Amino acid sequence: MTLDNYVTIFVEPRAERTIRRVKPDVLIKGEDWSGKRVDGQAFVESRGGLGTYFINGVLLLPAAVANQWNAHIARRSADS
Repeated sequence: MTLDNYVTIFVEPRAERTIRRVKPDVLIKGEDWSGKRVDGQAFVESRGGLGTYFINGVLLLPAAVANQWNAHIARRSADS
């Protein structure tokens, strides 16, 4: 299994096009984004991704979400 991480700088005012190109499995935003529109969230979820998690320091996932994420990684690895 391999994990790919991307950090990118883009000049567009919105991140939607970049997110559609990169096709991430999960979006993680700072807690200050909670309750706001997040570019690419609907796209990520439509591809079976896990949506957006808002963090302040450490990302803690509920057990059900962690299990879903582990299954998602296993499926993606099997497809590679």
